[in-house]
Amino acid sequence: MATAELHHVTIHGHEVTYRMGGDGPAVLLIHGMAGSSRTWKDVTDLMVRDHTVIAPDLLGHGESAKPMGDYS
Repeated sequence: MATAELHHVTIHGHEVTYRMGGDGPAVLLIHGMAGSSRTWKDVTDLMVRDHTVIAPDLLGHGESAKPMGDYS
Protein backbone atom coordinates (compact mmCIF):
# COMPACT_ATOMS: atom_id res chain seq x y z
CA MET A 1 0.00 0.00 0.00
CA ALA A 2 1.32 3.45 -0.92
CA THR A 3 1.96 5.92 1.88
CA ALA A 4 2.98 9.56 2.19
CA GLU A 5 6.65 9.47 3.24
CA LEU A 6 8.34 12.14 5.36
CA HIS A 7 10.78 14.47 3.54
CA HIS A 8 12.88 17.49 4.53
CA VAL A 9 13.98 20.51 2.51
CA THR A 10 15.75 23.74 3.48
CA ILE A 11 13.96 26.91 2.37
CA HIS A 12 15.48 30.34 3.14
CA GLY A 13 17.69 28.71 5.78
CA HIS A 14 14.87 26.88 7.61
CA GLU A 15 14.16 23.16 7.50
CA VAL A 16 10.65 22.41 6.27
CA THR A 17 9.20 18.94 6.66
CA TYR A 18 6.53 17.57 4.36
CA ARG A 19 4.82 14.29 3.59
CA MET A 20 4.56 13.23 -0.04
CA GLY A 21 3.41 10.09 -1.76
CA GLY A 22 1.27 8.55 -4.45
CA ASP A 23 1.04 9.01 -8.19
CA GLY A 24 -1.40 11.04 -10.24
CA PRO A 25 -2.74 14.60 -10.16
CA ALA A 26 -1.12 16.64 -7.37
CA VAL A 27 -3.08 17.64 -4.27
CA LEU A 28 -1.65 20.08 -1.70
CA LEU A 29 -3.07 19.72 1.82
CA ILE A 30 -2.45 22.63 4.23
CA HIS A 31 -3.09 22.17 7.96
CA GLY A 32 -4.69 24.79 10.23
CA MET A 33 -3.32 26.58 13.28
CA ALA A 34 -1.74 24.27 15.87
CA GLY A 35 -1.88 21.44 13.32
CA SER A 36 0.66 19.56 11.25
CA SER A 37 0.81 17.31 8.20
CA ARG A 38 -0.34 14.47 10.46
CA THR A 39 -3.74 16.20 10.57
CA TRP A 40 -4.27 14.76 7.09
CA LYS A 41 -3.08 11.17 7.76
CA ASP A 42 -6.45 9.47 7.21
CA VAL A 43 -7.01 11.53 4.05
CA THR A 44 -3.52 10.95 2.63
CA ASP A 45 -3.77 7.20 3.25
CA LEU A 46 -6.77 7.14 0.88
CA MET A 47 -5.68 9.77 -1.65
CA VAL A 48 -2.21 8.35 -2.41
CA ARG A 49 -3.91 5.57 -4.37
CA ASP A 50 -4.84 7.98 -7.19
CA HIS A 51 -3.04 11.26 -6.46
CA THR A 52 0.35 12.72 -5.63
CA VAL A 53 -0.31 14.08 -2.15
CA ILE A 54 1.87 16.81 -0.61
CA ALA A 55 1.22 17.85 3.00
CA PRO A 56 3.77 20.26 4.51
CA ASP A 57 4.38 21.14 8.13
CA LEU A 58 4.29 24.94 8.00
CA LEU A 59 7.10 26.79 9.81
CA GLY A 60 6.56 26.62 13.54
CA HIS A 61 4.42 23.48 13.27
CA GLY A 62 4.96 19.72 13.30
CA GLU A 63 8.52 18.70 12.51
CA SER A 64 9.44 21.89 10.60
CA ALA A 65 11.80 24.49 12.05
CA LYS A 66 10.47 26.84 14.69
CA PRO A 67 12.44 30.03 14.07
CA MET A 68 12.12 32.99 16.42
CA GLY A 69 10.21 35.88 14.96
CA ASP A 70 6.84 37.28 13.95
CA TYR A 71 4.60 34.63 12.37
CA SER A 72 1.87 37.07 11.37
